[in-house]
Order: sequence, then structure tokens, then C-alpha cells
Amino acid sequence: MSLWHRMIPFMVLVGLALGLHPATFLSFRNSHPHPTQHPHQHQHQHTHRLLSSRRLASTESVPTETAPKTHTQSATIIGAGPAGLATAIMLAQRGMDDIHVYERLAAPAASDDAVWSDTAKFYLIGLGGRGQKALQELVIHDGSDDDGNGVSQQSVWDRVEEKCVTVLGRKDWAPGAGVDEGVERIFGDDRPYKTKVIPRDRLAGVLREVVLDSYGDAVSLHYDTEMTSVRWEDTEGEETAVVSLRGEEDVDVRCGLLVGADGTARTLATALESHTDGAVGVIRYPDDNRRVYKTVPLTLPSDTDTTTTTNWRADVNYSARTRDGRVILDALPANTHGEYCAVLLLTADDEFAQPNSNPEGLRALINATLPQFSPLITDVDLDLVARKAPSNIPRFRYVGPTLHSA
Repeated sequence: MSLWHRMIPFMVLVGLALGLHPATFLSFRNSHPHPTQHPHQHQHQHTHRLLSSRRLASTESVPTETAPKTHTQSATIIGAGPAGLATAIMLAQRGMDDIHVYERLAAPAASDDAVWSDTAKFYLIGLGGRGQKALQELVIHDGSDDDGNGVSQQSVWDRVEEKCVTVLGRKDWAPGAGVDEGVERIFGDDRPYKTKVIPRDRLAGVLREVVLDSYGDAVSLHYDTEMTSVRWEDTEGEETAVVSLRGEEDVDVRCGLLVGADGTARTLATALESHTDGAVGVIRYPDDNRRVYKTVPLTLPSDTDTTTTTNWRADVNYSARTRDGRVILDALPANTHGEYCAVLLLTADDEFAQPNSNPEGLRALINATLPQFSPLITDVDLDLVARKAPSNIPRFRYVGPTLHSA
């Protein structure tokens, strides 16, 4: 079994285990890594190759007589979210170098930046057993002795867990349930893993820092750079993927290994579907009840607050929905101080799913449908929620029956 075929199931696991969209993998015979290369060769260096470029600010095309530059890379990963960065770490850990990761958005803030205290700005995700195990298999090298051998190491999960909040249970209000009729379930210590919550972008920030600290000599990160197309070239009977990238300059990259971790864009999956005549298929599930969401900051009452009869714990996932299905609310802890980030789900055509909706009307809706949560939302925060634009929920797609072409 080739090195690629041994690695691909792990890369798929990373994407699935993190609760993210499975990555699409296109592997080719060109530019294979050396599996015998020792991973300690990729340890912390003072100089890191973070190549961050800016996308063209204008949508107008710039006339040019010069064809895009062409580079050859051992591994090219499209998407620097958690799945893409975890894949880059895994490849570097196994001895590969010349790994390049491209992301159309800007780099995330530092994992200890004050921006993460804005509880309603970032979408929270929960990492269960599969996600935690996948991150435990990724290693951070810390220092080396005079011979260049690593003297200590920890798992990536150790670094990620420092930024997480633990959820020990959940409390749900069934449709039509009263304020004090929520059903609480606290999970016991018999569970091997406890759910950990972290903003999705903060998780990407931690993984980015791991890349720079431990694998900066093997992995280059390119932010504000977008993949625009992919094509396949046949050279002496060997097929090679060539991706076109747009950033500070247009460039074509010939890929020894091409990994698609571009989330909902699914650009590579769609291209591979056409290229393989359906061997790699993309099943697009129809959405007959499209919903959008707005994030809502909640602050739980203090233990001394006597104005509420509801028992609020700061380590529980809260959820409620109305009988008619109009309103769904799900809240996860943003920190250990009683501050939560709730997701308010509404149908796309609901008047309060629109930007610049009426805050008094939204308050009246919450009072009427989810009164237990209304006291947890300040008027200032609710005004901001009413006025901001909604976000779209990713549509579900399935890539299969195979995930790669070799």
C-alpha cells in the first residue's frame, strides 16, 4: 500500500472528526515525499515562511501579455480552516516538506487576542471524541538538543484544549414547554470524552500558530489567496493537477498532492466530479426549508439573582424551539463566566431574519415564544442582533463513493 493511500484515510478522519466538511483529496504520482525523512527535521525555527498576500481589491481584470508564473509544489492544500491546517501538520509530521496552504480569507487573530471575548461574533463548534482523538495524533515539537533531536513534545490537542470551554450536559425545552419545564441531562464521568467548545476561527488560529511554531520550515501559509480553477495535464503518461491562484499576483501551481479542504465552496470536489466522470460524485441535498441564523450574546444570571426561577448552569448546552417551528435557539458557553453565544435560527423569509429589522418586534417575539431567554439578552445586544445581516447555514453535500484520484 502506497504512502498516499495510508495517509488519505487519516486526512478524511481529520475533516470528519473536527465536525467540518470532509476534504476532497486528489493525489498524483509526481513529487512524492520521502517517507523515511525524520519528522524532527521540521522543528521550530526563528524564521517562518508565512506568505500572506492580498487579493485584488478591484473586480476588474488587468490586461497583461504575461502568462501566470508556474511553480511546482510537493503538496498543495486549498483551505486554511481547521481541516486544511490539520492536514498540513499531519503531512509535515510524517516527514513531508514543501507544503503550501492557500486561504481566500485573511489570517485569523492570535489565539489569545482580545477579539475572542466578543461572544456573539464567532460561530462556536463542539469537539467530541473523534475530533479530540484526531488532534491528539498531531504533535507539537518543543525545542531540540545539540544534535537536533526533539527534547519534548505535546499534542496539538493540548494546545487547543487550553482555549476550550467544557460542556457537561444539555438542557432542552420541548415545543410548548413552560419556562420551568426544561429537561436537564448532565453527562457522567463514565463518558471517555467531554465535549469541548471553541470558536471555529479560534481553532484555526491555534492550528496556524502550531504550524508557524513547529513546522514553519515545512509548511508555507498563503492567506488572501483564492483558487480560481484547476486543470489536469498529462506528461509522459502521468497526470498532474495544476491549480490557478489569484492573490497579489496570478500564479499556476503544479501539485504533487492536491488536497481540497475548501469547505462549502467545494471547488475541487466539483472539478474532480467532472474529471473522473462521476467516480467521485457530489450529492447535493435539496433544502426545502432554508434557514438562516443570527448569533445572540446571552449572559446567565448570577447565583444571587432572585428574579428568575430557572436553574442556569454555565457548563450546559441550552436549546429550545417553538411548536410551529418558526424559532429555534441553541446556545453554547463562550467562557466559564456565564457568557453564552446563542444561534437564533429563522426561516430565510422571516421578518426578523432580515437586516435592520425592528428590535422591539424581535423582543416581543422572544417574549412570546422563548420567554426564559429574554432576560438574558440586553436591549443593547438585541438592537445589534436585529440590525445585523443574517448568516447562511452551509448546505449539506456528500462526496463519494471515492474521495481521491491517484
